[in-house]
Amino acid sequence: MPTQKPFKIQHGPYQIERFSPRHPLPRNHPLATEYVGLATELIWAAYLALEWLVVLSLQLASPGWMWKVWLLLFAEAASSISEISSFLNTVFVLLVDRETAGPRPSYRLVGNVAPSVDIMIPCCGEAVDVIMDTVKATLAVDYPSDKFRVFILDDGKDDVLREAIALSFQDQKVWPKVTLQIWEPTIWHEETGRMGGSAYLASLDADMIPDKGWLRAIIPHLILDDDLALACPPQRYYNVPASDPFGQQAEFDVFLDVYEPIDDRLDPAMCTGSGFVVKREAITAIGGWPLVDSGEDFIGASIFVTMAGQWHTFVSSYRLDLHQLQLGRTFDKENDGGVVVHKYFKFYIPGFEKNERMPWNLRGVGVLGLVREYAPVFHVLGLVLLPPAVLMLSQEAHSWSHSFSWLRGVLVASLVTRKIGERLVFGAIGRSRVANLFSNDVWTAPYTAVRCVLSLLPEGFHTVSFISTAAIVSNINERSRLQRTPLPHRLFNLDFMMPAVYFVALSRLLYSSSDILSVPLFTGAILRLFSYLWKVAIPVVYIIAPPTMPDRSELIALDEEGNNRPTEQAITLTTRDPTLWSWGDIIEVCAACWCLSS
Repeated sequence: MPTQKPFKIQHGPYQIERFSPRHPLPRNHPLATEYVGLATELIWAAYLALEWLVVLSLQLASPGWMWKVWLLLFAEAASSISEISSFLNTVFVLLVDRETAGPRPSYRLVGNVAPSVDIMIPCCGEAVDVIMDTVKATLAVDYPSDKFRVFILDDGKDDVLREAIALSFQDQKVWPKVTLQIWEPTIWHEETGRMGGSAYLASLDADMIPDKGWLRAIIPHLILDDDLALACPPQRYYNVPASDPFGQQAEFDVFLDVYEPIDDRLDPAMCTGSGFVVKREAITAIGGWPLVDSGEDFIGASIFVTMAGQWHTFVSSYRLDLHQLQLGRTFDKENDGGVVVHKYFKFYIPGFEKNERMPWNLRGVGVLGLVREYAPVFHVLGLVLLPPAVLMLSQEAHSWSHSFSWLRGVLVASLVTRKIGERLVFGAIGRSRVANLFSNDVWTAPYTAVRCVLSLLPEGFHTVSFISTAAIVSNINERSRLQRTPLPHRLFNLDFMMPAVYFVALSRLLYSSSDILSVPLFTGAILRLFSYLWKVAIPVVYIIAPPTMPDRSELIALDEEGNNRPTEQAITLTTRDPTLWSWGDIIEVCAACWCLSS
């Protein structure tokens, strides 16, 4: 897409500068991306269907061990939930009219004529220095100082925080014309109606340092589009290792740089809970944010569409954030948030009051999210059933007399086209980091699947409670050079013990069952087990030799205005040149080609 020169727009009293989109999506080769993706999923579906048809035809011979083959195929199908989700996403994207729903342009509000904004910073026990850095960075945004106010919503009722704010207020020259107030512990959205005056409301997490141009980049979208209720920017962590072993930054890059801009072309982009700006009248129209302990951002954004007929968008204006360090609780928190959203809308089944006015595109995006959220249940089935099925069939492999080598060819074609498609879609993020992210779906499945199953039971069996960011702290300090616990203690950490045990058991199984590789019908299952082995190895390697991250004090520095901001080195840790391929890709493709030639 050719770059357009910026030009100015006069909209009422506001002067707005328009730029080309930050990046078109799909970024490069849009037709190739879509149709290679579609071809990949069709070839994979053909392989799976042909495999089942072959087994069905062999069932007529009715050997005594045929039930083991069916068990293997069921396990392989269950472990293919990621491919199913990818197929649904690909088909859904093809519904977009590329001519009328291109990438959203970038804007910037120019001059000192600007609408008023109230910025909320809710906090609940976070470190005072972290909160104060966020407050000072917020007050330093490039926006007319008489047009915004900052409200610190102290749910933790922290006396130390109050003293820090009072001390800062002694120097009024630092924050001219800014009203700052600390609220008593409360749910912040209940207070918005009492503030009065502002046309827009914004929110920042307590550990979120906004870009200086944050408001000037987001608010023009809301000014220019009367049907737009909310705009939300992406975020970037500054305390994630450069290798990003668990795809913590890659998760946001994939969601906010790939899926959300695509969803935005379909209209139902989501609110990610921090950095968003919303019209006050839109909040009033839906009766305030929903009163839930988790997932209120996604639910609120969806209600704008279903109740008020207004949309929300994704805007490119970065905020810098701290990532939580206790991985188990982080995954639980993310899973609970998604589950609460799906349950609130009754799993998008038509006929319920809360989703009866939900448009097809929002319902479709919700269903795709539902498939991804409950995928761990199917991954657990694959993790549990595939190894014993392979073990049992390895004992029968010597009696197999059929040759279906052409089936291997279909499988390898599916695998190679999938890698090409993933390279086109995720290449700008980095295949290695994205592969690390996708491995989380497998090795965390036993933990998250339990919460998924409990969510389907009555409320008493699954209580979702609010988890403060301050409470999500690693108890083994594996990324600290000085405070890292000894290796034996780390190995017995519950977050990593199960992947380690599974890795050892699966390695032994694959070594002892090498003769099954000669059976064409089972190549897909064997490659799936190799994939599982690679994915569960990632947390094992991580806990044995964890990356070292500097202390937060070493990742920030004073800017020209005397405010703490992440250093350029910290920011570029997870934005360096992306890798074209991951070792997992190379091993998987080589194994598939070796099976094809054997």
